[in-house]
Amino acid sequence: MKKFLFIFIFLQGCAYYNTFYNAKKYYSQGLSKKKNEGSGYNEFFKKSAEKCEKLLNWFPNSKWADDALYLLGLNYFELGEYKKAKGSFNELINKFHNSKFLPYAYLYLAKINISEDEIEDAEKYLSLAKEFKIWDVSKEVAKEELKLLFKKGKTEEVIKEGESFLKRFPEKKYEILKILSDAYLFMNDTSKALYYLKEMNKETNAESTGLKIAKIYFSLDSLKKAIDFTKNFLSPEAKLLRGECFFKLGYLDSARNEVENLFQTRRDKYGLLASLILSDIYEKNNDSLKSYEVLKKSSNFNVQDSIIYFVKRKVNYLSLFYEKKDSLNLPEDTIIYYRFNLAEGYFIYKNDYKKAIEIYSSIKNNFNDTIFVPKSMMAIGFIYLEKLNDTLSAISTFEEVSSKFKGSIYSKSAEEIVGKIKNNTKKE
Repeated sequence: MKKFLFIFIFLQGCAYYNTFYNAKKYYSQGLSKKKNEGSGYNEFFKKSAEKCEKLLNWFPNSKWADDALYLLGLNYFELGEYKKAKGSFNELINKFHNSKFLPYAYLYLAKINISEDEIEDAEKYLSLAKEFKIWDVSKEVAKEELKLLFKKGKTEEVIKEGESFLKRFPEKKYEILKILSDAYLFMNDTSKALYYLKEMNKETNAESTGLKIAKIYFSLDSLKKAIDFTKNFLSPEAKLLRGECFFKLGYLDSARNEVENLFQTRRDKYGLLASLILSDIYEKNNDSLKSYEVLKKSSNFNVQDSIIYFVKRKVNYLSLFYEKKDSLNLPEDTIIYYRFNLAEGYFIYKNDYKKAIEIYSSIKNNFNDTIFVPKSMMAIGFIYLEKLNDTLSAISTFEEVSSKFKGSIYSKSAEEIVGKIKNNTKKE
């Protein structure tokens, strides 16, 4: 009987470790793909998680189950399923008081809380992880403390500590380079951000890093550099970026080649963004009807993103002219209302402030007796003040509102805003 019991336990152990071996293999493959390619890694984390879940279902009371529980938490963490990851790590802490994975569980709970901006909880878990005085955990804690400094807005400290950290822990180079590049981007120091991103790119050559570099080039109007940097990238995000670059450069056929297939084959955010570029291409080619048809189609995409509200507003405005048989006889108030909503769309959802000002100004300049004139002027003032940092133009616009609409709520608000701007200027 003892012999059979021994064989059963032996076979049980073999089954456990064989399954766990495959779970670890999938997890390692996922990490490698994430680091070196930047895409297509989630399937490996999902396979690894499935193996871990099987183990925990087959052997719920096993003395070895802490390693499967820990690995399950790691997979959920990589998949961005933080609630499930928290559950796995907390279960490990509560069930296995002597597990060698305890400090790592605390560390990952800290990482999750940092990503969710739960600063106090993050600090608590980092402190618990540090108590174990394990060298590799201590290095990770120091790195996460840099992230906390960044979350607290202490960017200069991040840069100072980060550059010191690079010298002390070169094996953490990639992660620290990312923190430093984010810090410099936050400070609008694009040259330093580019430097650290390029250093990151040397480490992995991942598409995600290359796209960040290309986006900075795009923001600097170095459009050909952005195209060159992404020429071998096949992701939807890369195609959209190249499409925008080609459009800005006036290469409309090239822009269309990048985005048309996305628009035709996808009904997600990428398809929606592709429709905006394609619509602009048709407008540039003086085919306004085709531009409208593209946006009308994409306005029905089931996309949970604010840009869909812009598309719907633009479609509503254009429908006045392409869907109404009597569009020439539309009431003026109707046209102004939809035009104002379109301007709001460019301002709030698309962040295209130049176009928003252009449409608001068309209301201001072409219509007199409507409530949307002072509303448009106030919006122009806010764009100059809050988005374009053009204080002089903002003051000029608000003063015009004050003089043109004396006694109204808009006049009073404009006067208050001008007063605050001037007081702040004196203090500085």
